[in-house]
Parts: sequence; C-alpha cells; structure tokens
Amino acid sequence: MTALDANFHRWIDPSERGAVRARHKVEATADERARLAAWLGVPTIFRMTADLLVERVSTEEAAVTGAFEAELELVCGVSLEAFRETLSAPVSGRFRKPAGRAPSREEQSLGDIVVDLDTEEPGEWRPQGIDIGALVAEELSLAVPDFPRKPGAALESPAEVPDEADGKPNPFAALARLKEQSGNQS
Repeated sequence: MTALDANFHRWIDPSERGAVRARHKVEATADERARLAAWLGVPTIFRMTADLLVERVSTEEAAVTGAFEAELELVCGVSLEAFRETLSAPVSGRFRKPAGRAPSREEQSLGDIVVDLDTEEPGEWRPQGIDIGALVAEELSLAVPDFPRKPGAALESPAEVPDEADGKPNPFAALARLKEQSGNQS
C-alpha cells in the first residue's frame, strides 16, 4: 500500500439519530473504487459493498458490526495472469468519544497501566461522527491475499538434471572423482 489513508470515508454520527441501532449500506462509487484499488495495489475493484449495523453502546461509545463483499481483479503470483476474485469478510469495530480533559497528576500516579493486547483500542469518535468507510477499507485491505493465486495455477517442477547417460557429465560425479584421487595420494 502506498499511503496510510485509503481516502474512502463515510461519516455518520450515531448520536444524531433517535434510534439506538441503525443499518447502513455502503457502496463505493467508481472513483472511490479506483482510489481503493490504487491504495491496495490491485488492478481493479469492480464492486464493493458493505451492510453494517451501528449501535450506540453508551453516549460515549458506538459499536459497528456487519460484513463487506468486494469483487476485484488480482494478479496471480504464480502465472502473473489477472483473474477475478470475490472477497467477503466480517466488519467490526468500536468507536469512543475522546475524554473531555487530560488526566490529573494524581490519576496518572494511581498505579501501573495495564495494556490488554487481546482487546482492540476503539477508534476515535470525532466531532463529525465515526468513519465507517475507513473501517470497511481497513477490513478489505486485510482480506486481500499477500500472494494471490489463480485457481488451478501451479508451479512447474524444475527440469530434471541430466546424468551421464544423456551424454552430459554430471558435475558432482567429477567432484567425487577428484576427491577420490586426492584421497589416494595421501
């Protein structure tokens, strides 16, 4: 990927709506698909959609769940041929409004900071809301294989090394003879 930002955004404000839960359908335009394809380093994205459920967990936090589906063109790492692939994966994330103030010195010195590596840190709920488009783009980037392989593509086994029966001397046989000769002289 060439840039840190996929430049694919869908800002929503979960606190703006009256309902605690809301469904959002995301569909990338042709221009957005071209930018995403360049960001991912793939030739083309033909289609990308997501169906997401945004739920306010509290006044300060929102959870996003759902799934995306994308049809894109990949280049096979074995045959170097382009092929179409449909990727789909779940999407989930949490967003939290930033704290209104910095912690005081007393709060900072209360004890050790515990970091749970199994728990993902929530994304930032900004003044304009939460960016469900960036969340979908991130999940898509994780679903694209590092080494795409076209169905049926296989590596060919290397050609057989000819032996002396084919008329060409085996270089290792010549080395073995040299070793035997040097061993007989000592």
